[in-house]
Amino acid sequence: MTEILPWILEPAISLSLFYLAYVLFLKKEAFFRANRYYLLSAMIFSFALPFLDLTPPVSITNYSFLIPEVEITGTALNQEVQEGGSGFATGGLLTTLYLVVAVMLFGRLALRMAQLYLLIVRNKWTRYGNAYIVNLRSEQAPFSFMNFIFINSSHYTAEEEQKIIEHELVHIRQYHTVDLLILELLTILQWFNPFAWLFRKSMVEVHEYLADYEMIKKGTNISFYQTLLLNLQIGREFLLPANNFNKSLTLNRIRMMTTIRPPSWRKFKFILLIPAILSIILMCTKTDEELPEAFNEPLTAADDYILREEIQDQDTPPVVNEFAPPVQSDVNEVFFIVEDMPDFQGKGQDGFREYIAQNLRYPQIAAENGVQGRVFVQFIVKADGNVANAQIVRSIDPALDREAIRVVMSSPKWEPGRQRNQAVGVAFTFPINFVLQ
Repeated sequence: MTEILPWILEPAISLSLFYLAYVLFLKKEAFFRANRYYLLSAMIFSFALPFLDLTPPVSITNYSFLIPEVEITGTALNQEVQEGGSGFATGGLLTTLYLVVAVMLFGRLALRMAQLYLLIVRNKWTRYGNAYIVNLRSEQAPFSFMNFIFINSSHYTAEEEQKIIEHELVHIRQYHTVDLLILELLTILQWFNPFAWLFRKSMVEVHEYLADYEMIKKGTNISFYQTLLLNLQIGREFLLPANNFNKSLTLNRIRMMTTIRPPSWRKFKFILLIPAILSIILMCTKTDEELPEAFNEPLTAADDYILREEIQDQDTPPVVNEFAPPVQSDVNEVFFIVEDMPDFQGKGQDGFREYIAQNLRYPQIAAENGVQGRVFVQFIVKADGNVANAQIVRSIDPALDREAIRVVMSSPKWEPGRQRNQAVGVAFTFPINFVLQ
C-alpha cells in the first residue's frame, strides 16, 4: 500500500485544496473561461503532483556526504509486514478495494463509449459544417460528444432545434469533450474523493455557462433562450462523457445570464491564489523520502546511550560487535567534501556498499515482527583510515539500527581523504534500506 499511497493521497489533497479555493473565491464570478482553465489546470497539476519533486531538498552536503543507499532483503516470517507501524495486510486489502472500484468505473466508461458508437451507427446522421447531426429516434435529451450532436428533431420547432444545435456547436468548438474525458479519468482514479465528483459537477456547470454566454453574445434573445431552457422537452440524459443540453442546473444558468460581469482587475484573484495553494500542497504532501530535522543533528552521547539501552532490552541474538562508545575525532576539523575523497579498498564508495551488502544480515527479530524501512547511519572516516563516530540519524527499529551500526563499525580501514595533501577526517551519511519479501 505504501507504494501506491502517494499516487492516491497527494492528488486527493491537492484537489481538495484547489476546489475549496474555487468555491470560496471564484465560483460565483462570471469569468467562465478563466474558471474553466483554473479547474483544468488544477486537475492536471494534481494528477502530475506525484511525479513532481517540488519539496525543497534537504541539503546533505551541509552536514555530510551522502553515499547511495544499499538494499538488504530479508524473508518475512510474519503475515504482516510493517513500515513505520502500518500493516501490510490492511494496506493490501485497501489497495485491492481501490483497484476493484477503479476497474468497475473504467468498465462503465467503456460501456458508455460503446453506447455512443451504437447511437451513431444505428441512427441517420448528416454533416453540419465541421460537425455531424445524429437524428435520434429515442426519448433522449440533446447532447454532444466530440463533433457529433445528438438530437431528436421531432420534439422541437425549427427555431428551437437551431438554437440547440448552435449551443452544442459551442461545446464542440471549445473542445469540452476533452475536459469531460479528463474528468472521467479523475473520477476513476479518485472515486473515493468527494472533491473529484464536485470537480466534475463544477466543470459541467462552467461548460454550460460558456455555451450560454456565447449564445447571448451572438445576439440570441435572452427571454427566448431562457424560455427554451425552461420548456425544453425532458428526456433521458446521456451520462458523461457527453455535454447534455438539458441539465438540472437550468435555474443557475438563467441566473448567470443576468449576472453583471465583474471588473477585469478581479481576474488577479487567480494569480494571488496560486502561491498560497501551492505552499499548502507542499506542506501536506511531505513524502516518506524526506529526512526529518533530526537528520541534521548528530546524536549526542546521551542519545547513543538510550539507543543502546533500548536494543539491550530487545530479545535479539548477540552480534559480533557491540556499540562502540562515542569516539572523539583525532583531527581538529571534519570535512564533508575534500579534494581526494576517502577510498574503500580501491573501489571508492561503491566498494563500501558492496562490503555492507555482503556482511549485513537482516535481524531475525525484525523479520519475525515484520519490520522494514530505511535506516540512516552517519560516520567519520578518520585521518588514519578507521571508521569512527557511527551514529543513527534516522531510526526505524532498534534491531535494524543495531545491525546497521555493527556492520559500519566493523568496516576495514579506508584510504583516508586528503585536503591539500594532508589526511583529514571526512563525514559520510549512508542509508541502508531493509526490505522484507
